[in-house]
This record gives sequence, structure tokens and C-alpha cells, in this order.
Amino acid sequence: MGDVRCMKVITWNVNNRLGVVSQQVQVLGQHEPDVVALQDVNGNAISCYIEAFYLIGLPHILHTRERQHKAVPTGVLLASRFPLSLLPDLPDYVLWSQGHYTPDREKLRQHWTRRTLFALLYSPWGEIEVANVYITPANYFEKDANGGRKLYPYLKLDLCAGVYQTLAIRPIGPDCFVGTSMRLSTSARAERSSPGATTRDMGTISSKIPVSINSSCLCSVS
Repeated sequence: MGDVRCMKVITWNVNNRLGVVSQQVQVLGQHEPDVVALQDVNGNAISCYIEAFYLIGLPHILHTRERQHKAVPTGVLLASRFPLSLLPDLPDYVLWSQGHYTPDREKLRQHWTRRTLFALLYSPWGEIEVANVYITPANYFEKDANGGRKLYPYLKLDLCAGVYQTLAIRPIGPDCFVGTSMRLSTSARAERSSPGATTRDMGTISSKIPVSINSSCLCSVS
């Protein structure tokens, strides 16, 4: 096959931590990644992450807080050695073409914009689509108007359906899917799953992804 050029991607659920950003990024820098995908990122830590990633040579940042109309506690973030651009959101009638289970459409859209990030990576080997997803768990609760707790069990199903539809209609080409709180055996056009090696102390999956392939590479963490 000759020389296979690879892109190194690390994905990490940082568990909403706020005071250890610089230490987290220093550890990531030791692995010399080309792209880092973080989930459960504290909204108040975004500026710290941007500064820290810049210092390790990952100056290109996208995060879901930019898409929010109001402050949210956590979201997802992409940091890259190469330029990134945000891919446009698909309309609801495409994401949930067969309907959705969550009765509160506004709640569903809020979780979608907070927990999914689809971007175009302009690498030396060409354009690569990158998806960073943090699916809402099935036992997700929120406080209701009466001070009680309301369960939203179907957000997970609807977000997974939206991710599937997004992957299904994008133009076929090299892409990288990373995320947490999902168990996936296949996607709309995945030809193989390549989880790579797990670094247990970080709770990450770090994959060297051949960029010459014309298929999806799934990297999923549960």
C-alpha cells in the first residue's frame, strides 16, 4: 500500500471539570494529536481551553457554546492543528424525517445544538468531515416548574436518529466520527469501525486514521 499518511485524533469526555484545564491539555499535548474532540466541556472553561490548545499547536477551535441563544452548562469542543469550519445545521424535517419521540421540540433542538458539532477539517490531505457528539443519556432529568424532576427518556433516541440522518445525507468522503454516551455498530455509510488503542488513565480513544480511505471511521466511547 506504500506510505500511509495518518491523522491522529484524541477524544475525551472531560466530565465538566473547570479547574484542571491546563493540566488536561498538557497531557493531551504529550500525545501530539492533530485533532482533539472534547465532550462535557464546562461553558465557563472555553476561553481557558482556547488559550491552552493554542500553546500546544492546536489553534483552530470550534465549540457548541457559539451556537447557543442562552448560556448552557456544558457542550462539545473541537481543537485542530488544521483550519476548521462549522458545517450548517440541517433542518428539523431532515434530522427527524419520520418524526421524533420527544414531545418538546424546543428541548430537542436545544440538546442537538449543545451536544453535536459537525465540522469540515482542511487537512494537508484534503477536506475531512469531523463529527463530535455527546448524546444525552436516557435517564436525563431536568427540574420542572414545580420544583420536581422531569425525565426526558427519548432525547437519546432522537439525537441518535439525527446523527444517523446527518451522516446519511452528507456527500460521501473521508470523515471521522467521535463521541460519548453512544454504542454504535454501524452508521449510514460506515464500512468499518476502527477504535484504535485506549489510553485508560485519560478515558480516551486515540486513533491514527488513514486519511486516504473513502469511508467513515467510527471512534466511540461509552
